[in-house]
Amino acid sequence: MNQNVSRCADKIKRVLSEKRVSGLGVESGFSQRLRKLTPVRALWTFVTGMAAGTANSIADFVRLFADLSGESMSYKPFHDRLSVVGFPEFLRECLASLMTELTAPIVASRAPFLKDFKTIIVQDGSSFAVNPALAEQFPGRFTKVSPAAIEVHCTYSLYEGQPVAISVAPDSEAERHYLQDPEELSGKLILGDRGYSCYEYAAQVKEAGGDYLGRVSDKSFNPKILKCFRGPFRNKDVSGKKLKDLELPKSNVDLLIEGKGRQLRLVLYYVKRKDKHIYLLTTLCPMRDRLRIQFTTPLEVMTSLKPEKPGVYGLCPSSVRDVMNRLGPSCERPDKAP
Repeated sequence: MNQNVSRCADKIKRVLSEKRVSGLGVESGFSQRLRKLTPVRALWTFVTGMAAGTANSIADFVRLFADLSGESMSYKPFHDRLSVVGFPEFLRECLASLMTELTAPIVASRAPFLKDFKTIIVQDGSSFAVNPALAEQFPGRFTKVSPAAIEVHCTYSLYEGQPVAISVAPDSEAERHYLQDPEELSGKLILGDRGYSCYEYAAQVKEAGGDYLGRVSDKSFNPKILKCFRGPFRNKDVSGKKLKDLELPKSNVDLLIEGKGRQLRLVLYYVKRKDKHIYLLTTLCPMRDRLRIQFTTPLEVMTSLKPEKPGVYGLCPSSVRDVMNRLGPSCERPDKAP
C-alpha cells in the first residue's frame, strides 16, 4: 500500500512539477510574473483546501495559502488574482494535464468477450445548489428551492479507467448537449441516464457504427410498439399499439418500438422489490452472450461477459445505480433481431 501511495505521489509531482505548472500559468494568461501567488502555490492551495474540505470561503483560502507557503497576503490582492480571466483556464489545463498523464489504459485485463467494443463510455451528471447570487449565470431547474445550481457532466471511459471529459453547466440546461458526438462513438458502447436518452441520439450513434444503452423515464415515455420479442405479448398482435395501452405484467418484456421515425429496442426489466419496471432503450441486438454491467457510482464501472448456453440471449446488467438496472434472465433468441 505504501509503495503504491509513493508511486502515485511521485507521478503527480512529475505531472504537476513547478516548471510545468508555471508554464501552464503563463500559457493560460493567469500569470505573467511570478508573484507571491504563483501558479504552483495557487494550484496546491485550492487542491488542498477542496480535498480537505476545510476551505469554504476566499478568506479560508487566504489563511491556507499563508500556512502552506509561509507568505502573508491580504484578502484583496488574493481575490484580484483569482478574478483574472485566465485563472479558470489555468485550473482547466491543470486538470486536463492530470487526466492525460495519469491514464493507465486497461488493455491486458480486457475481457475477450468485449472485443467488439473499442471502449465502453458511461455518461452521467450530478447536480447541486450554489450561492443564490449566481442565479443569473447558473439558473437551477427548481427555482423556488435552488434558484442557482450547477450540474457536473462526466464522460467516463471504462477501458481507460477514468473520466475523459468533464463539463460544468447550469442545472437548467439540457443534459443531452453534453453527450459525445455520435461520429466519435464508432465501435463503442455508450451508457446513459434518463436525462441523456432520446430516439434521435441513440439512432445516430447506431448509424455512426456505435451502440447505445440508456434508461428512459417511465412516466412520459409512450412509443409505438412494432413487435414483442419476450414476454406475455410475444404471441399476441401488439403491433401499432402504444406502450401505455398495454397492461404490463410483473415480468420482463423485450420490445421493438418506433418513435420519431426511429426503430429501437426497449427492454422493460421488472424489479420485484420495488414492484415496478425499469425502462431501458438500446440499439443493441439481442445477444447470445450475457453482458453484465455493474457500477455503484458513475465513476465505478465493472464489466464482464459470461457466455450463455446455445440458443439463449439476454442483456443482464447485475446492478446499476442511477443509469440502469439489470435486465432479466435469459430467454429464447427471436428469429429476427431489431
